Amino acid sequence: MGYDASGVEYDVDVVKIGINMNGVLADYVTAATALEAQGVNVFGHVSASESFWRELEPCDPLPWKTLGRLVAVDETYFITRRYGIRPQEQTASWLKSMSMNDGPAVIIVPTDKTKGVLAGALGLTAMVDDQPGVLEAVYRHAPACKGFLIDRPHNRGVSLRRSQQRVGSLAQALDALGIPRE
Repeated sequence: MGYDASGVEYDVDVVKIGINMNGVLADYVTAATALEAQGVNVFGHVSASESFWRELEPCDPLPWKTLGRLVAVDETYFITRRYGIRPQEQTASWLKSMSMNDGPAVIIVPTDKTKGVLAGALGLTAMVDDQPGVLEAVYRHAPACKGFLIDRPHNRGVSLRRSQQRVGSLAQALDALGIPRE
């Protein structure tokens, strides 16, 4: 069993969790769709923007206090494929604006498949993403890592492995890991 700073017992020994940003925490799809509707080239706009990643809306009602505790106590990595001007800085700033004040570990990867290699290298026990290909890459490089697929229209109908679970939100993934919510 593991314990947080306030003495709350966890169902797992060590929580080492990777959390994707786009589609799990931040609503990239709505922002990109709005730009496309205005006739804006999304890649060009994001590449030239000093604030695009910082200005995204959250996806779902998120368990910010619980995430804050995870960042402070356990190994929590925000692993994302982003580009443009200082994407790591913008992402960290966005997380801090959402109450992640303990210096969130933001890792920018060049491809979604890189997340699998990283999961293995970090020894992650869980990965939360909205892309089925990411969970497959994680399974190949870290087969003991529990994969959580956030249910989104673009990933419905995809079959999952036994070690993977479809969930409606990050909160449901944390519940499945036995992490108490605040």
